[in-house]
Amino acid sequence: MSKSLGNFLTVRDVSQKVNPLVLRFFLASVHYRSPLNFSPEGLEQAKAALERLNNCYADMLFALENRAAGEADEALRAAVKGSEEGFTAAMDDDFNAAGAVGCIFEMVRAVNVHLTEHQEIDKEALTEAKALFEKTDNILGYLYEEKEAGDEESEIDALVAERTEARKAKNFKRSDEIRDLLAAKGVVIEDTPQGPRWKRTL
Repeated sequence: MSKSLGNFLTVRDVSQKVNPLVLRFFLASVHYRSPLNFSPEGLEQAKAALERLNNCYADMLFALENRAAGEADEALRAAVKGSEEGFTAAMDDDFNAAGAVGCIFEMVRAVNVHLTEHQEIDKEALTEAKALFEKTDNILGYLYEEKEAGDEESEIDALVAERTEARKAKNFKRSDEIRDLLAAKGVVIEDTPQGPRWKRTL
C-alpha cells in the first residue's frame, strides 16, 4: 500500500475532497472495534444520510416557527421517547455510535411523517425532538446548521431578503444572480407558502 500507487490516503487528503462532517459521520457509521471498509460509495452514503438528518432538523425548525399548533401525535411522541432511550442504550453499549445513529433515524422517520401528514403540528413533541437532535449532536456532531452561525448567517438572511424584493420587482436577473451566489456558498433557497427559506447543503 502506497500513496504513489493511489491506494493510500491521509485524513488531510480526504478532508480536502470531502466535508469533514461527512468524514466524521462516515467514521461513526461503524463500531470502533470493527474494520472500516473505506470507499467513495461509503462516503456518498454517509453524505446522503447526513443531509437527510439535517434536512429533517431544518424542516422541523421551520415548521415550529411557521405552523400552527395542532393535536398531540402519540406515534411521534412514542418515537421521540424510543429514540432517546435507544440512543442512550447504544452509547452505553461500548460506545455503539452506529446503533445510536440508527435510533436517531427512527425519530427522523417519525418527524418527516408528521410534517407531511399534519399541517397543524404537535409542537410539544417537535420541541422534544428538537432537544433530542441537539443533545445527540453535542455527542456526535452532525448538525451543520448549528455550526455555521454568526455573521455569515446574517449575510445570507440579507441576500435572501434582497432576492425577495427583486422577485417582487420582477427583477428576475438579480434574483437568479443571488440564487447562484448562495448556491456557490452551499445554500439552497426554497420558496414556500410561508415565504422563502434557506438551508445549507454539503
